[in-house]
Amino acid sequence: MITVISFLFFYLIIYFVGRGVVSFFKLKSKSIYGIPLNIYYPIIGLFYLGNLSLVLNFFTKITYQITIISLIIPLLLNFLNLNKLKIFLNLKNLSLYIGTPLVLGISSANINLAYDAGLYHLNHQNWLRNEKIVFGLSNNHMRFGYSSIIEYVNVNFWLNENFLLLHFTNLIFMVVFFQVVYIFLFTDFFKFSLSVLIYGFLDNFGFNGGKNGFIEVEAIAKQDTPFAIIFILSTYLLFQLYKEDNRSNTKTINTVIFMFCLFSVQLRILGFINLIFFLIILIIKSGLIKSSKIIFRQNFTLSILGVLFVLKNLITSSCLFYPVKITCFDSFTWTAGNYSSPGAESDLLANFHIALRFSNLDSWFSQWMSKDINNTVFKNLIGTLIVIIIFNFIIKFINKEKLNNKNIFYISYTIFSLLIWLFTAPSIRMGVGIFLTVVLVISLICESKENTFIKKNIFIFSLAYFVVLGLVPQTNNYFSLINNLTSRDFIKIETPIINYVDNEFGYGVLPEKGDQCWINIECVRNNVVTKDKYFSYVIFKR
Repeated sequence: MITVISFLFFYLIIYFVGRGVVSFFKLKSKSIYGIPLNIYYPIIGLFYLGNLSLVLNFFTKITYQITIISLIIPLLLNFLNLNKLKIFLNLKNLSLYIGTPLVLGISSANINLAYDAGLYHLNHQNWLRNEKIVFGLSNNHMRFGYSSIIEYVNVNFWLNENFLLLHFTNLIFMVVFFQVVYIFLFTDFFKFSLSVLIYGFLDNFGFNGGKNGFIEVEAIAKQDTPFAIIFILSTYLLFQLYKEDNRSNTKTINTVIFMFCLFSVQLRILGFINLIFFLIILIIKSGLIKSSKIIFRQNFTLSILGVLFVLKNLITSSCLFYPVKITCFDSFTWTAGNYSSPGAESDLLANFHIALRFSNLDSWFSQWMSKDINNTVFKNLIGTLIVIIIFNFIIKFINKEKLNNKNIFYISYTIFSLLIWLFTAPSIRMGVGIFLTVVLVISLICESKENTFIKKNIFIFSLAYFVVLGLVPQTNNYFSLINNLTSRDFIKIETPIINYVDNEFGYGVLPEKGDQCWINIECVRNNVVTKDKYFSYVIFKR
C-alpha cells in the first residue's frame, strides 16, 4: 500500500513541477478547449524534465545532483503564484486529483521490467548518466538511434538499483488521460468520454478473453502508452484548433498545442503526423507569415528545443530522423555502419511488424492476421467500434445532425494516420493512439449538445468512470496489493545479475547468454564497433 500512496505523492510533485514551469513562462489561460490548464501540469512537468536533460547532456552527464536541482527550481517557482493556488474539495476534484492516481497506482503492486528494458532502454539511460552526448551511439546498438525523449525523462528517476519510478512516469500520462476523460463527461464533449469508457470496458471481453487495443499498463521502460496518450491529446487539441475561430486562439493555446505536438515527435517519430497538421492548420487559419511568428517568435524556446532534438538525432545516429533513410548522412566519421544503418533497421521493423507494401497487397492481411495478438485485437476492436458507432449515431439521429466540412477534415486526418501506421510499423502497440483517434472522430461526427442528464447524475457516472478505471490494473495487481496490504516496504524493481564475456572482435564485452546487456556501458550489440574519444566526447565508429 505504501507504494500506491507513494505514486500519489510522485504525481503531486510532478504536478507542481509543471505548475512552476507554467508560472515561469506566464501561460495565463485557465482552460484549453474545455480542459483546465492545470490538468496538463504533470505532462508539462515531464516535458520540461526530459528536454532539460536533453539540453544539459550536450555538455554534461545527467547526475543525481542535476536531477535534484532540476526539480527544486520549478517547485520553488510555485511560491510566485501561491495566492492563486486554490483547492476545492468536492467529488469532482477528489476523483481527479486523488482517486485517479490512487487507482492507477495499484498497478505498481505487481509490475516488472520489459524485455526491451534489458535490451536497450536502461543501458541508453546509463549512457546519459555516465557520459555527455555520444557521437555515433547507434553504432553500439541500433536501437540507440531512436533516442526517444522518454529516456531523458526516465534517467532522472533511477533510485540506485530500483526502477519503480520509471513505471510512475508512465502512470503520469495515464492519469492525465483519464482526468481528461472524466472532465469531458460533464461537458458538450461527453460522447467522447462515454465512448472511451465503452472502449475500456469492452477491452475485458471478447475473443480470447478480450483485448481490443485500449491503453494498458505496460511493463517498465516502454513508451507505447505515453506516446498513444500524447498522440490522442495532441489530436484533440488540433481538431479544436481547426474548429475554433482565430479569436479564441490565444498565445497559451498555441504554446500548449505546439508543446504537445513536439512531445509527440520526441516520443516516437510517428508523432510527426501531429506536428505536420499543426503547421498546416496554422497556415490555413493565420497565413504563412503569422504562422512563422507563432512558431519562431511566440514559441522561440520550443522551436530551439525542436532544433536541439534534431541535432541530438544527428549526433547519435547520423540521421535527422532515424531510421528514415533520406534524412541520413553518410559523410560523418560516425555514420551508421551496416549493422546500425537506417535501411537495415527500417527493413527489420517492416518485416517484424508486417508492414503493408504494394508488393504484398494480395497477401498482407492474412500475414498480418497470422500474429495471434493482431488476430485477437482486430476482431475485438471491430466489435467495439460497431458498438461505439451505434451508440453515437443513435444520439446523432435523434438530433438530426449532418456531416460538415470539419467532419471531412477529421476523417481525412484519421485515414492519413492509419495509412502511415500501416506502411511503417503496424503493430497493435504502435497504433493505440490512432485507434483512440478513430473513437474521437466518431464522437465528433456525432457531436451533440450537452447532456443535462449526465450532469445531474454526477455520482452515477463517476461510479461508471471508476469501474472502467479499476479494470486498467490487472487482477494480479489487486491480489498482490491485498497480500501486502500491511507491508511498509517500498516495492523494489531490480535488474537481474548477468555475466559478461570479452568481445573477441574488438571493443567491449558481450552478454554471456542472450542479447540483453541490461546496465553496462561496456556491453555492445555490434561486436565490430570501435570506441574513441575526442575533446572528452565519446565517439563510436563502424
